[in-house]
Amino acid sequence: MVSTEIVSNVGDVTLRVIGTGGVVTVDALAQSLVHYDDTDLRVRRVPWGDDADLHMVQSFLDCVRYDTQPLATGVDGMKAVEVALAAYESARTKRPVQLPNC
Repeated sequence: MVSTEIVSNVGDVTLRVIGTGGVVTVDALAQSLVHYDDTDLRVRRVPWGDDADLHMVQSFLDCVRYDTQPLATGVDGMKAVEVALAAYESARTKRPVQLPNC
């Protein structure tokens, strides 16, 4: 059995997949992983990747300064919201949700 849980707070999006074999948690913005060390009995956060917030702000400023198009358009944002809302609906009803135009 597998279930999903989407946790959304201001400034983060986390997807947690819970199955009989374990739990996988993905934080889309934190770009870090949690390391559980059974030998030392420690838990620590290990960073990886780039700072997505910094790149978003830099991209916005470049669009304003140089009158260029953003990497993600308003339509891209609308599609992302459709996916997020469908995921919430699927989690609530425990059924697949058909996305528009798919």
